[in-house]
Amino acid sequence: MGLGGVLAGGCTIGAGLSGVPTLSFAAILAIAAIAAGGYATHAVLESAPARLRAARG
Repeated sequence: MGLGGVLAGGCTIGAGLSGVPTLSFAAILAIAAIAAGGYATHAVLESAPARLRAARG
């Protein structure tokens, strides 16, 4: 979270929520990156149990 805050110039959620209504490209990019990160994390966590079951035989 620290790196994201530095790259976004502040709180990433706050930058996204306050910048999207003004159509700020950086804010839209931040919201898209946050959503993509959440989706990727979900996909990894959902696939982990399947990999563990397959490794056990």
